[in-house]
Amino acid sequence: MSWMFSPREVALVSQVNVPVTGFGHSWSLADVALNIAFLLCAANLLWAALDFYGEARVACELKIEKLKLYQARKGFYSIFYNSELYVDPGIIKGGSALNSMATAELGTTFISRAGELAGTVSTDTNQLLRSLGYYIDLNMLRREVERLLHLANNSGRFVGVECTLWLRGRSIDQSPP
Repeated sequence: MSWMFSPREVALVSQVNVPVTGFGHSWSLADVALNIAFLLCAANLLWAALDFYGEARVACELKIEKLKLYQARKGFYSIFYNSELYVDPGIIKGGSALNSMATAELGTTFISRAGELAGTVSTDTNQLLRSLGYYIDLNMLRREVERLLHLANNSGRFVGVECTLWLRGRSIDQSPP
């Protein structure tokens, strides 16, 4: 995992290609959602320290190649962060990984990166999953991401596949309006 910070950009590049005994080489949906959330939180902390509370774009690229989506007992578990963190499998209503790469992009505000974090992460995760070929229940995904973030925060570990995430601030060198 590698982080990059500058006044204009916050980036996280993470690769999780984990061989899981009895399952094979896998990627984790929970880890992708958590990585997006961690990136948004880090960007907000950096930009708040610079007194920037404006808009930004979140662009994600997810490369799964031939990796399997990791699923165990109750759902899509985290492989990297904590084995108790998972997303309910009911969020995926059909489809399959038809593509080996997915992209997502959305505009954010300081509020959507902080106060509406679960909604922002859900929207981005939904775009990635749909881009791969899955059909998603967006309302359930939002509830599951909210629960996942709550569990991650309470576990004290709020700290794939190859997942590259960029967050670019606009007009960061100017004072907010």
